[in-house]
Amino acid sequence: MRRLAVAVAAIFGLSACSGGGVFAPANPSVVLSGQYAGSATDNIYGTSTASTTLSEAGRTLYGTVALVLASTSASQTQAVTFAIGSSYNLTGTITYGTCTFSSTGNYNTSTNVLSVSYTSQSGCPGETGTLTLTQQCTNPVMTAPQAARRRESSLTAC
Repeated sequence: MRRLAVAVAAIFGLSACSGGGVFAPANPSVVLSGQYAGSATDNIYGTSTASTTLSEAGRTLYGTVALVLASTSASQTQAVTFAIGSSYNLTGTITYGTCTFSSTGNYNTSTNVLSVSYTSQSGCPGETGTLTLTQQCTNPVMTAPQAARRRESSLTAC
């Protein structure tokens, strides 16, 4: 009987360490899809207000950022696509008209801020800038694992 108790304790102990058993810790991932608001600063166009709704598919974040230029109140949109890496580091592209920009950035899980720097790769020589967007809420259409992660977040559903 004592051997059986030791064997059962060992099995439960191993399943707790494997990451796949009932004792596995909660998924620490954050749901990045949702609505964002903030600003953009560009060396050609200056400062703009920015807003977007971003969608998440696997480890890809994508959407369209709407910008309103502070100097002229003119508006424009930019398509964005980011690969989500470890520690929520982002790499991707931003497309505006005939311009394509490479971008790198990070999502800060403590402040819910997405910060991205971009540099022109084609169509707009020398143009650079930054996007700083604060997540306002999480996307309401989610898979069960995403819904579980949202419950761990301080953000509400959009």
